[in-house]
Amino acid sequence: RSAGMERVTADQVYQVLINVESTDESQRKPAEEQLKQWETTSTKGFLASLTEIIAKGTEVHEQVRLLACIVAKNAVGSSWRKTLSTREWTKVDQDEKIFLRNALPEVLLKEPNNQVALQIALFLSNIVRFDFPKEWPDILDLLVKTVVEDPSVDVKYRGVIALKFIFEALQTKVTLTAGFSTEAVQSAVKEARDMPRKVAEQFGPLANQCKLQLQEFAKATATWQSNATLAIELLAVLENSIILVPDLELLEPSLLGFFETILECSKAQFQLLLKPFDPQYQQYYNLLSKCFFRNINCVLSTFEKHTMKFCSYLMPFLRHYTEVLATFPRSSCFFVHRKVMKITRYLTMVMVCPFFRHQFWDSISAMLGSVETKFEKAKIVYGELNQFLSPECLAALVESLIQNHLQMTPEEIEAWQNEPEAYLKDAEAPDSIHAYAEELLSAMFLRASGQIRAILTNDARKLQEHQNADSDEIVLLLDGCYRAIGVSRTGSDQVVDINKWYETELRSRIENPQQCTLFRDRVLLTRGLWLIRRFAARVSADNVDRIISSVLGCISSPDLVVSMQAIMTLHSFLLLRQSRDDGDHNLPIAVIVKECFGVLPKLKETENRIHILDLVSQLIRIVGYRVIEPHLEEIIGYLPALWSNLPTDANQESGGEVRLQKSLVTLTSNIIQAIGPSALENPKVGDLALKLLQFTTNPKGQQALNMLDEGLQLWNSILRATPALAQVLVDLYPRLFEILDPNVDPEHGLPILGAYILLGRNLVPQFIEQIVHSVDKIIGRCDYRESVLAVNIIETLVVMFPDDAPKWFLEPLRRLARDLVEGEAIDRTDVNKKRLVPVEAIATCQVLGRIVIREPLAFSALCLDNVPAQEKLLDQWLQCIANHSIEELFSTAATLGGLRQRKIVSIALLVLLDKEHPVICENAVKVLKLIRPVIREHQKMAERVARFRELQMKSQLDRQLDICERELVLNDPVDQINITTLFEGAIAKYPIPEEPSYPGNIPFLPLME
Repeated sequence: RSAGMERVTADQVYQVLINVESTDESQRKPAEEQLKQWETTSTKGFLASLTEIIAKGTEVHEQVRLLACIVAKNAVGSSWRKTLSTREWTKVDQDEKIFLRNALPEVLLKEPNNQVALQIALFLSNIVRFDFPKEWPDILDLLVKTVVEDPSVDVKYRGVIALKFIFEALQTKVTLTAGFSTEAVQSAVKEARDMPRKVAEQFGPLANQCKLQLQEFAKATATWQSNATLAIELLAVLENSIILVPDLELLEPSLLGFFETILECSKAQFQLLLKPFDPQYQQYYNLLSKCFFRNINCVLSTFEKHTMKFCSYLMPFLRHYTEVLATFPRSSCFFVHRKVMKITRYLTMVMVCPFFRHQFWDSISAMLGSVETKFEKAKIVYGELNQFLSPECLAALVESLIQNHLQMTPEEIEAWQNEPEAYLKDAEAPDSIHAYAEELLSAMFLRASGQIRAILTNDARKLQEHQNADSDEIVLLLDGCYRAIGVSRTGSDQVVDINKWYETELRSRIENPQQCTLFRDRVLLTRGLWLIRRFAARVSADNVDRIISSVLGCISSPDLVVSMQAIMTLHSFLLLRQSRDDGDHNLPIAVIVKECFGVLPKLKETENRIHILDLVSQLIRIVGYRVIEPHLEEIIGYLPALWSNLPTDANQESGGEVRLQKSLVTLTSNIIQAIGPSALENPKVGDLALKLLQFTTNPKGQQALNMLDEGLQLWNSILRATPALAQVLVDLYPRLFEILDPNVDPEHGLPILGAYILLGRNLVPQFIEQIVHSVDKIIGRCDYRESVLAVNIIETLVVMFPDDAPKWFLEPLRRLARDLVEGEAIDRTDVNKKRLVPVEAIATCQVLGRIVIREPLAFSALCLDNVPAQEKLLDQWLQCIANHSIEELFSTAATLGGLRQRKIVSIALLVLLDKEHPVICENAVKVLKLIRPVIREHQKMAERVARFRELQMKSQLDRQLDICERELVLNDPVDQINITTLFEGAIAKYPIPEEPSYPGNIPFLPLME
């Protein structure tokens, strides 16, 4: 690409870098553009010039060197090596690459500024990611030799940092082939194999160096700080190298010594961390703590990547980390949540690992008996694990988890009292120390449910009977214990029976929330609500109504935490009721709406307000319009004010506010959908719905990117409920055509277009040009779902405007016929999905069949009078006649729909036979043989079809769109044609042999032939 460009010099680049640092915008802007141009065009000498500037050291200001490093680092990613299809290419000359590979290691080690050196290491690692091991095989040897042999700790540190970035970069390396030749593939395979092997070769020297640095750190000599920092970074390098190798055996025997070292160090470090220390040694202990937790990272990463091969090392670390978790007090300044969680994570992974589970060994023993398998090491670990996890060990773990991990912290208590919504947000965060402890408890319960149940019930009883049971300290422990009980469950197995427990432990507070004035009482009240939410599916039918009533009483609590927990509990019951489809809708709607919206003004956090709106939406979906309509005023009264307080400028919106807007739009949509026309007659509902609709469906507005789905759902709900197209809806009609653009959302826009066509028949001529243009851009070009919906639009218009629609859609119809003949959508943008799927072919056959019924000459015209094309089109039509979907076996609606589709194409073929179309007549026997089953099916289904039409005519519909859809079906001109008479006339002209009929009690399906 840069073949014809002049080579840039270091002096030129240096001057531009100086100008970039200038405060004068007239100098800075052109310089920034020049840098960007050099980078994007990969100008010859650009990377080399940057490297020369960096290599000058103190001769160049460190800020300029830093900028040069950053620019060079980014330029490597964009120009060093690329792939285009199967061809590999580069923008940087080989000579320049060689210069950089030779210069950068020395530049890194000599750089006086640590911040600049860090960026040089990143620059170097970006090149290594592309060139190692093929083009730069010795880079690891060079850096490791520096780390091991150089006497300077600072120089060692530079090498270690570079190795750290290199190993991180290599984890995302993709080996590329330079073509499909055997040599190219073999070269790529060799490179892919050499990379982990060369990484493994460096493990031994690095592990030995790490051991030396840990020993120097332990001696607490004058250089203890540098030794500790170096050891910590070496541990990170070794962790990444373990991740890079495909098999731990590549690292033996060094790996055994490495794990022995870090286990010994970890034990010694933990004992030191437990002891009190002089504050003047705080920095030493901080590094000690950092080193201790970095050890855990190595162990955890190894177990995650090499689970089976780690068996030899698993139990020593499990024993150690179990002791750590059981004895590490939360009061320690080194008890850092995000770091302690890694220990919890390790224990959880061991507990849930399939190779150490009872079910695995029970099943494999039953299958193989005493036969040795590749799981022998895992079997040994399984036995040791069972022996180690004694009741005493489990009890110590459980009690530590309750006291140190599940019990509320002083910070959480303060947040509850001063910032309740912040507390709610963090209390159940999936990345909190509580969540990790819950995962471990769940895993322990999965492994030893009986023992964990006994431990938890015993702990709960002790705390309840404690002589200071009313003290804050014991109540907080009891709260942690209850939380442990709530998460210790697997399927139907759980610690307590929620119905009995509600009577004995929870009822007194939940049914009398007004008496819970003390903080400790509110803590247990909130936990009781949380437990009911966790066990909602286990609440007996006799208790549901009483519990819902009690939970409703808690919503009005002045404590916002109690109030929101009650709302979330109520939401769980509503979701459960919907999933079970109980049919019992005796819910206190007025109370629910009043209590929930009463909390809304108190809330500041968006997620909590969303929760309330989602709950009311759920309520509307469950109870239906007859139950919800009397409470419409109460519901809708809160929404306009809520909307008016939200920002409508996309640049000022936060992610939470967008989600709140989405929930509000969804709730409004559900209200309209549930109640129907009377909802829009309410001025508040109508005004709010139209405001929301105009705001969310503007394709040119930023908000459409966030809320278009919800806006289209609302638009659809309004059209389904409106008694007529009001002018404001007509004004939105043109906006629909922007949404139908293939790059926006045609799948959800086409049903809206269909509704407009049915409700505004008189508007079709006015907008037909836009309709045709939009449909033409979708059919055969978008995904098959959008194509089918667009074909259905044409079919609707063909039924409504039989004389005009074929002329309007002449070009799209010709493309449909062409695609049907070819068997694939030639113009489809997704080249991997060009082939027509059956539903797409059937929809196309159906609409073409309708046109041919009205104008038989269209069959030849659509194929441009090409006889082979007509023969292929006939084959597709015959496939459509023979097609029966599997849904027709189970659904009356699918059966009637399939019969209609087969009848339309059959009538079209019979009409063509009657008109003596040469291609059809030439294949008359084949055509009539396939039509005969359709005639039989038509006759057998005649009574059911008549009954179905009668039911449709009698149905009491109150929504205009439903009425229009019914009229479209009932007035289908195809139903006026006597297919039997047409068939008998065709048989008279082209006799076909009779076939045995099926017994009357067997439903006919051609599949059964």
